[in-house]
Amino acid sequence: AGTGGGPVGAAAFVHGQYSKTFSYGEIPFESVERLFESVITAHSAARSAARSPLSRSPLSGEFADLGSGTGKVVVAAALLGDFEVCAGYELNADLHLEALGVRALGWERELAPRLEARRAATKLDLVRADLTRVDWTRRGKVTFAYACSTMFTPDLMAAIARRAARSLEPGAVLVTLTKPLPLAEPIDIIEPRSPALAGAAEKAGAAARGSLEGRLLSSELEFLLEVPLQMSWGTARVFIYQKNSRLPGDTRAPPKFPAPSPPTPVSMPPLSAASALFCASRGASGD
Repeated sequence: AGTGGGPVGAAAFVHGQYSKTFSYGEIPFESVERLFESVITAHSAARSAARSPLSRSPLSGEFADLGSGTGKVVVAAALLGDFEVCAGYELNADLHLEALGVRALGWERELAPRLEARRAATKLDLVRADLTRVDWTRRGKVTFAYACSTMFTPDLMAAIARRAARSLEPGAVLVTLTKPLPLAEPIDIIEPRSPALAGAAEKAGAAARGSLEGRLLSSELEFLLEVPLQMSWGTARVFIYQKNSRLPGDTRAPPKFPAPSPPTPVSMPPLSAASALFCASRGASGD
């Protein structure tokens, strides 16, 4: 079984030109399971060390897949997590169209009817959009964002990091594949989270807002864990980050980031009940 992943492999033709950024690969469902387990482990460790302000599990709230391809990771998240909304953002029109079919046939017809009412009520929101022009944090409601970023450009990685630093709520998790976030880059201005704060910032004037300029992304996003996972193209390095709770004016030193470890072969666990259900539905729907 494979779940829609993101950019890897041959270049794809999008917007009248070829770009490796839009290439496609898949992450096995079993690897999605292991990824979710790793996120829980990292989040629990952060909470134990009093470094995570998010009291609930990151597998609740809202999930976002950045570069969602055919939408199968979105479906997998709905199966494995306890999300109210699982959203996917994809610019490639052909992949987005296929994702709509996966939602209609794989989720709505095959999977949801077999699930308990609460889990079956999870909303799958598939959006065709440019990640640099859409608020994929869904106004800060996303608690877990995943980017299959193996072929993402440096500019796109920087855009994702800046959006996460500005808009994710403290404690939310962001996962990237192969490429770590460019945490040494500055974030220009931290966007206010409410109309009241926006008004206060406007009254404060350019001088006060300018004091927020030059803050490094590393003061907003904290590296938690790296794990190797098996993908359709081989073993990939997976980086797990957390939006921290630092506020403007916080003078504490930024967290220390351990050097990435080399990938190691992955021994996949047996299929879980969710995996078996997902595989069975794919066989039934002819996917």
